[in-house]
Amino acid sequence: MADFNLSWQFYKKMVLSLNYEGTFENPNRYNMIYLQVRKRF
Repeated sequence: MADFNLSWQFYKKMVLSLNYEGTFENPNRYNMIYLQVRKRF
């Protein structure tokens, strides 16, 4: 199993996040990628 998270804040009110999760078991492999955009008020 692998997990990777990347987050970037810009314009002091916006956050862009990228998350990856992977499971590497024989015979099946699963990959998930999440992209999230958040705005603070």
